[in-house]
Amino acid sequence: MTGETNLRAALELVDGLVGGGVSRAVVSPGSRSTPLAVACAVHPGIRVVPVLDERGAAFHALGMAAAADEPVLVVATSGSAPANWLPAVLEASHARVPLVLASASRPFDLVASDAPQSTDQDLFGRAVRLAVRLDAPAADGPGGEPWRRVGARAAAASRDPVPGPVHLDVPFRKPLLPPRLPPVEDALGRVPAAPGVGEVRVHPARRLPREEAVEALAARVRRARRPVLVAGPGPVTRYRELGRVAAFCRETGIPLLAEATSGWRFRGDRHGTFPAGDRFDLCWRHPAGRRALEPDLLLVVGLPPVSRGLADLLEGAPGVPLVVLAEHGWNDPWGRAVEVVAGAPVATLEALAGRLAGWSAEPAWSAAWATLDAAAERAEEILAAAEGGARPVPEARAVRATVAALPEGALLLAGNGLPVRELDLHVPGEIADLAVLHRRGQSGIEGGLAELAGAAAAWPGPALALLGDLAFRHDAGGLEVLARTEGTAVAVVLENGGGRIFDGLPVAGAGLPADAFETLFRCPGGADPVALAGAHGIAAERAEDEAAIEAAIAAALRRGGASVIAVPTDGDGIGERMRHLADLAVREAGFET
Repeated sequence: MTGETNLRAALELVDGLVGGGVSRAVVSPGSRSTPLAVACAVHPGIRVVPVLDERGAAFHALGMAAAADEPVLVVATSGSAPANWLPAVLEASHARVPLVLASASRPFDLVASDAPQSTDQDLFGRAVRLAVRLDAPAADGPGGEPWRRVGARAAAASRDPVPGPVHLDVPFRKPLLPPRLPPVEDALGRVPAAPGVGEVRVHPARRLPREEAVEALAARVRRARRPVLVAGPGPVTRYRELGRVAAFCRETGIPLLAEATSGWRFRGDRHGTFPAGDRFDLCWRHPAGRRALEPDLLLVVGLPPVSRGLADLLEGAPGVPLVVLAEHGWNDPWGRAVEVVAGAPVATLEALAGRLAGWSAEPAWSAAWATLDAAAERAEEILAAAEGGARPVPEARAVRATVAALPEGALLLAGNGLPVRELDLHVPGEIADLAVLHRRGQSGIEGGLAELAGAAAAWPGPALALLGDLAFRHDAGGLEVLARTEGTAVAVVLENGGGRIFDGLPVAGAGLPADAFETLFRCPGGADPVALAGAHGIAAERAEDEAAIEAAIAAALRRGGASVIAVPTDGDGIGERMRHLADLAVREAGFET
């Protein structure tokens, strides 16, 4: 009866996960995980995506969960297989993306006897919200119902109180399956045997700020004249909140300084005008810009911003108080917070607006930010005119052209390193109306292609990833996942000669031999992205200027499926161009230098 017992338990586990809001599973092949894989395949409430490589599978699930805003199940066999999940588990933990990881294993007596493909699966430490080792199903045991409860509990723990990964260590004895599969409804035992037995539904909570916290925050804001709302990396769902945030800024006169990864930057003309300063990072990187637009109160939302300018401001203006509006955690790596208000940030802002009736920030304050943004656009035009038809195209212009080519409601995956910083510095919010999926949990470059494939499968519109050539090469194995993705997935690869982010770090000026700096940090060379994508059956081309980028993206969107667009860019002088742009913007704004 072991095979029947295994299948019943696995089906109950999946049934509990479905009741907890899981509707997708990413499954990698393996023997010991057979009951779990079969349960996913036959359960009517879950959709299965097969991915050969466990590392790619976990990143695929990460992108899918982030885009769908729901937990995704990841299944692997025993032995070293689940160890390949670790990079994605760390990213999910820090980016607060719900995943349920179910790895099959041998029963404890085989693990303790050094049986092949067995290991202690305490693999993820404090990175998981919950870790459970189940008992191997037994015919004389309590049946499958406890497994259903574990599934529902795992799904709930992946969402609340802090979203993130959950790990289930699931042992099975042989035979793994019955000789023939019974009907699913029979195996699930849909007729309850006792009160509380049967289908489980889980309803996540909504986090609201405490009344006294909002009152204290309102009192602090009323004492300010030049406050700003700084939005750092947030979940994809923040894209849907921008109208409510714009209303808050209009009512209070508080400018919104939104990073590209926040979900509150790219609005097109969807919400009309409201106080905003998209180019704040560019401004605060410049001493004259910091002096001209130094706030007297910082309200910070989301994970810690990428912005170097914000770090420079905090270092140079120690007296500026900082308040963190934190849905989860304590987002204050600077050690500067004077208050931390827990709750959904948009709910906190709306409650705050209700207590600020009759108060407004200085009108000249929001006008100054508008002046800066207009000046930064003039500076971009001045630089573009001076560069003319330069080849290869300056990377800032390639990034702007990529974002401008995206349709309303598209999803942009912002690669780490230079791409995410170039989005912040060069691309204002009115250029496009789109959502952003960030990689800021651990700031890694791995798994980008597999994650793009997962996001495209879950997002209702097209998905595009903006990646450096080093990130593309790092996840070359993800091309197999990308080739089979559902939906429209486009990878734009900036070919600038490797890890150019290091050109702006202290190691670049440390006096290393040139060949050591190149090989250890920039890591140039590698396979041609177009050829590599073509070998996987993915449509691929090279685009060498803004018009070609726009045409290539348009063709990829019409075609659907997976595409790779390689864009040769000028890797030399990227940092110098950023500094020149900041100088021009500050001068065009009329700020004293």
